[in-house]
Amino acid sequence: LAPAVSKITPLIVLDSVLTLAPAMSWTCQKIPQIMGSLMACIIALRLEMVGALRSDFVDTYEKDGFVHQVPVLSSDEVGKLRTVLDQMESQFPDGRFPVVHSNPHLEHPEVWRFVKHPVLLKTAALLGGIPVTELRVMGTVVFAKYPEKVDSSSKRVVVWHQDTRYWALTPQKVWTSWLAVEASTEANGCVQMMPQMHRKGDLGHLPHPDLENSTNPFVEKLSIPEESLGPGSPVCAELAPGEMSVHSGWTPHRSRPNLSNKRRL
Repeated sequence: LAPAVSKITPLIVLDSVLTLAPAMSWTCQKIPQIMGSLMACIIALRLEMVGALRSDFVDTYEKDGFVHQVPVLSSDEVGKLRTVLDQMESQFPDGRFPVVHSNPHLEHPEVWRFVKHPVLLKTAALLGGIPVTELRVMGTVVFAKYPEKVDSSSKRVVVWHQDTRYWALTPQKVWTSWLAVEASTEANGCVQMMPQMHRKGDLGHLPHPDLENSTNPFVEKLSIPEESLGPGSPVCAELAPGEMSVHSGWTPHRSRPNLSNKRRL
């Protein structure tokens, strides 16, 4: 992100204006128009920043099979999305999302609006090497990982896998955009990626006896064997609220239990 620091600075200033403005006792009728113009300017700056990062951005994705810490949402936008998801969460038993909550955009227009966020779409199009108009949304998922005790016997784990293994798509040109609504850290079970293995294709998914009694979300209790993952080390794709990671459908990834005291969403 270093080459784009000069472009990030005005973005931060404008976000601060948006944060402070609601607390100001202004009565000018032009405020809605001004705030709308500021938001449009912020989005334009983010789009320009994505374009400025194109070379390193795409090179990293093609080399490692993923990128992360991509800024997408402002703090104000994150707050709005969190409110939507909190309301949705409260409708489930015990006030918690299931392990996997699929396609909320079909029932909640507010979610669909965020799926169509211009920065998210342009980022995906840049990585895919296609125009934004050719993008198609295969589905959306809410992954909520709640805190667990260190000695819990039913830890929520997602084992090593490749998304494309579960998707019967032709052609297999597909990727996952993972948007953090709350901080995603190693402590609370962020996604871990195995770099440079996406070029190997299907690494093979075999039965794993330890998964029989786990809360692994896959119906098939399968995992990529450790010996198939190569000599590299996993990368923790930590994200701040509003940041996104994008990984190839063939990139091996997993997540560990949330052993912190905060929800991962």
